This record gives sequence, C-alpha cells and structure tokens, in this order.
Amino acid sequence: MFAVAGSRYHGCNRHEGKQVKEFCGEIHYETESGNVHSDVCKHSDGEMSETYRKFLHDCLDEWLRQSNGTGAFWVGDPTYFLDWER
Repeated sequence: MFAVAGSRYHGCNRHEGKQVKEFCGEIHYETESGNVHSDVCKHSDGEMSETYRKFLHDCLDEWLRQSNGTGAFWVGDPTYFLDWER
C-alpha cells in the first residue's frame, strides 16, 4: 500500500459493492508507430462492476508497461484539474 500526499489511499476491496459517481479518465502515451489514446469514463452513477474495475486496472498496467513515461493515465473528476491551470 502507498500514500499519496494530501489524500488517503484505500485498498480496492474496501469499495466493493459501493456506489460510485460517474467519472472521467483517459490513457494516453506515445509509441514509435504513433499515439495511443482512449477515454475510460464511467458514464453513470451506481455500483462499479468487477469487469469495469478490472478494465481500469488493465489500462493502468498497460500504461506502466508501454508508455515509457509519456502521456498520462488518470481517472477522476475532470474539474479537479481546472485548479492546476490557474
């Protein structure tokens, strides 16, 4: 387990069966043959399926394996990043 400055990390198993609001996210990185990009948004409030949770973890694993530190992988409230631009 790890901690992110200013936040509290919870293991994924603590969220099983919990309601999750919709959120946005994306995976993006560069390769020698071009860019890889995909939106990974959850478009409805409600329980997150284990299939979708696995999809998000697989996307993060892909970014870690193949991005070579380019681009980004993120999920969350897109308005969170608006404060960074000011």
